[in-house]
Amino acid sequence: MKRRILIADDEEIERRALRLILENEPDLEFVEAGNGIEALESVARDQPAVAILDIKMPGLDGIAVAERLRADHPELAIIFLTAYDQFDYARSAVRLQVDDFLLKPAATAEVIATIRRVLSRIANRENEQLSNQTAQVRLDGAIKLVAERLRHDLAEGLPDPEQIRKFLDLRGMAGAGEPAAGRRSGSGAGGSGGAPPGNLDRGSGRIPPGAV
Repeated sequence: MKRRILIADDEEIERRALRLILENEPDLEFVEAGNGIEALESVARDQPAVAILDIKMPGLDGIAVAERLRADHPELAIIFLTAYDQFDYARSAVRLQVDDFLLKPAATAEVIATIRRVLSRIANRENEQLSNQTAQVRLDGAIKLVAERLRHDLAEGLPDPEQIRKFLDLRGMAGAGEPAAGRRSGSGAGGSGGAPPGNLDRGSGRIPPGAV
C-alpha cells in the first residue's frame, strides 16, 4: 500500500528537492501545496498520511495550518520543515503534538529516516487499532453466545449460576467493583463464594431485568 505525502512549502525548489529525495521510495506518492490554504485543501481532498509543513509560509503559516489540521484531522502525521532552530518553534511543535521536524537544508539520509520513523509510528498505531477492533468483535461474539445459552436455560427453567456470572462479567455488570478473579476464587466446592455478583440471587438464578 502506498502512503501519500503532502509537501507544503511556498518555495518550489524546496518542494522539488524533497520530492527528488523521496521519489525513489517505491511505497510513497506525493501531492504538493504552495501555501497554507492549498495545504488545507489538499489534506481534505487527497487525504495524505503525512503532511510536511514549512513553518514560514506567507499568509497562513505552518503553525496555523497545523493547528487546523490537528482539530480536523487528528490522525494525520505532521512534520515541521524549517530553517529556524528556535525554541518558540519547538514549543509550538510540542503543543501541537507534531510528529517530527526537519531543519533546512536536510540531508537525504535524514529526510528518508524521518519519513520512515513517522510511517512506522503510523503503522504501529493502525495495527493497535486493528487489534483492539478484533478483540472487541471477539468480546461481542462471546457475549452473544453466553446470552443465547442463558435464554435457553431460563426458558427451560434451569438457570446456571456460573453462566450467569460469566455473562455479567463479560458485560462488566458483575459485582460492585470487585475483581472478577477474586470472585471466582471464593466459589469453591464448599459453596462459600460470598455475596452473589450484582443483583444475582444464587437460589433463584435471577439476573437484572433486560440484561440478557
